[in-house]
Amino acid sequence: MNVIDVKNLSFGYMDNLILKNITFSVEKGDFLGIIGPNGSGKSTLLKLMLKILTPLSGEIKLLGEDIKSFKDWGSIGYVSQKANSFNTSFPATVEEVVGANLFAKIGLFKIPDKNHHDMILKALQLVGLEDCSKKLIGNLSGGQQQRVFIARALINNPKILFLDEPTVGIDSKSESALYCLLAKLQKELGITIIMVTHDIQDIALHANKLLYLSESGIISYTQNENIKAEFIKQIYGIDLKLDCHNCKNNLKKEGIKC
Repeated sequence: MNVIDVKNLSFGYMDNLILKNITFSVEKGDFLGIIGPNGSGKSTLLKLMLKILTPLSGEIKLLGEDIKSFKDWGSIGYVSQKANSFNTSFPATVEEVVGANLFAKIGLFKIPDKNHHDMILKALQLVGLEDCSKKLIGNLSGGQQQRVFIARALINNPKILFLDEPTVGIDSKSESALYCLLAKLQKELGITIIMVTHDIQDIALHANKLLYLSESGIISYTQNENIKAEFIKQIYGIDLKLDCHNCKNNLKKEGIKC
């Protein structure tokens, strides 16, 4: 079953066409990595699928429904680039940041009840941060902070999780652990993941589908798990070793059960 269908999608500003006739589909449970150089339209494509931007032409369907009439945004999780620039000096606890995505359920000026607190704890358990709920987010490491934002995106049990370059600004060990965590969530929760990234090695290792956008708007797309390394070699001219023997160690170092 396709949870996302994009057909003949085009987008641009004035006479600058960023995306031209883009067509692809995403099945339930896929982990799709969107890669390509700066300026190729990766984040733009993500924002079009989130209805943040409106296409010039083409069609987008989410969970079988035209995005123009789509209303079930509770089934969509999103970790934006803005999460990377969050003001960590703001005196908010981890549970407050995660619980911010419950305002639609709680009400802006109402106090969360036990059910809401349980939802926050469950989301934090998914990312291995249940022991950090009372800590100020500014006291966490960069990798931990990003996992808080992922927990916030997961709190409403989304069917699709969109992430826009979530590993920017974190160290390599935390970066690797974050990819392993997302792959773990994909397998255990059956969630569909769409991720924009520049981390070619890690995304090729964990995503089961890769979509490449070039600066000229040309799209390359592979659904074949067995040819990802060759796909990357053709685009970037590099050989990759798709080996995840360190995944469990990386997760354990970050306090995530695997």
